[in-house]
Amino acid sequence: MKRKRLILQWHAPAGIDPRTRTRLATPDEVASAKAMLDDLEKHFLSVTLVPAPEQNHSGHMVRAVENRNPKWYSKFFKDRQEQVKRCRIVTALKRVVSGRVRGNGYEVELLKIHREVS
Repeated sequence: MKRKRLILQWHAPAGIDPRTRTRLATPDEVASAKAMLDDLEKHFLSVTLVPAPEQNHSGHMVRAVENRNPKWYSKFFKDRQEQVKRCRIVTALKRVVSGRVRGNGYEVELLKIHREVS
């Protein structure tokens, strides 16, 4: 007796790609992504050397932060096990600005964190 193989078919609603679970971005999500991209351009971690307040030897320098990453960006990386390059975050945000939100990418998580922090 032959067994029939069950074939699962993924029927995604209109506008959603079943492979990447991509959906159309809402106007609020597009606006948030634009604000986040602008935030990343203006704010990035920048450290410089300055003379130490208490000189232990001549030319003693210490590190000082000139500029910090945005709060939502720091929160995104706080509990992550893996490293994510900044360019991947920018690509994900640009994808949202273009009108697409992937369900299996960083977009959903980034938008959620931005809403929580803002």
